[in-house]
Amino acid sequence: MRTLPKIQAAQPNVHFLIIGGNDTSYGGKSKHAGGLRGQMEAEVSANIDWEKFTFWGRFPMKTIKK
Repeated sequence: MRTLPKIQAAQPNVHFLIIGGNDTSYGGKSKHAGGLRGQMEAEVSANIDWEKFTFWGRFPMKTIKK
C-alpha cells in the first residue's frame, strides 16, 4: 500500500481493486486498532484518492481455484 500514492500520481485515472483480508498472513500482527489495513490507511491517506479504491475482502480458495 505504500506504493499506491506513487502509482496514483503517475496514473491518476487508475482504479484499484484490493482483494484480501485484514488478518496477518505473514510477519507480525499490527498493533494499530484498525489492523494492518487501518495502519496502512493512516500512513498513506493524505496522498490517496480513496474514491478510486474498491476493497473486496477475502475470497474462498474454491472461488479462485479451478
